[in-house]
Amino acid sequence: IRDVSKMLTVNPNTVQKAYRELERQGYIYTLSGLGSFVSSSLDIKVDEQKLSSVKHDLISIINELLFMGLEKNEIQDIFSQCISEGGAVR
Repeated sequence: IRDVSKMLTVNPNTVQKAYRELERQGYIYTLSGLGSFVSSSLDIKVDEQKLSSVKHDLISIINELLFMGLEKNEIQDIFSQCISEGGAVR
C-alpha cells in the first residue's frame, strides 16, 4: 500500500480503500503476510444491483435507437461492434 501510494502520489488511506473495494468485488484476494493477488476470473462475484442498473440503462439506449428508426439487426451489429471494441476486460 505504501509503495503504491508513493508511486501514485496519493494518500495511503485512499489506496487501502481501493484495495478493500477490489477485494469486496472479488477482483483480488489478500493472504496475510504475503500480500494481495489478482483473483482468477471464476472468483469474480457479480454485483447484482449494479447489473440491474446497467440492464436498465441498456434498455433505455436500445429504446432510443429503436425510436431513431434503427432495425433490430442494426442494433445487434452496433452491440457486437461495441463488445469487440470494449471487450478487453475479460
